Amino acid sequence: MSVKKTVDGSETDVENIVMDLLSRASESVDYSSGLHIPFYGRQKIIEAFKSAVERVNSFRLLLDSDVKIEEIKKEKSLEWVFDLQKQGKIEIHQSKEKIPHRIIVDDRDFRLETNHNIKTGGSTNFVVKNADETVKEITTDIICEFDDDWDRSQPV
Repeated sequence: MSVKKTVDGSETDVENIVMDLLSRASESVDYSSGLHIPFYGRQKIIEAFKSAVERVNSFRLLLDSDVKIEEIKKEKSLEWVFDLQKQGKIEIHQSKEKIPHRIIVDDRDFRLETNHNIKTGGSTNFVVKNADETVKEITTDIICEFDDDWDRSQPV
């Protein structure tokens, strides 16, 4: 198991974390985000998402409550997200409330980020890879919290 915390990391650090976690996916991805346009419009991020989607059985994208869905859908650089949804490759919901941004890969790899303004990316991250039995309770809590947020959200 490896644990890493980045504080005030650059967007390149965050990009590398996201790409690495998505590259590890083989079964499922649960992803909550504000879909920060400059970040999710990057070709490397788009490719990492698409590659993960092709490998997994389930990919759930939970958007934060302050994401303006109709504006995002018009954003040329994010068309790919909704194309994946139209193809039935990902499910997209939107939360009714502010949620933590996180990535959960195969129920064993995680990224949790600190709260931040919707117009900025999350620069402080807590990343766990290959979570083992020593953190089973925390792992279960993270998964259950995402599931609860998903269950209270609305399909987009």
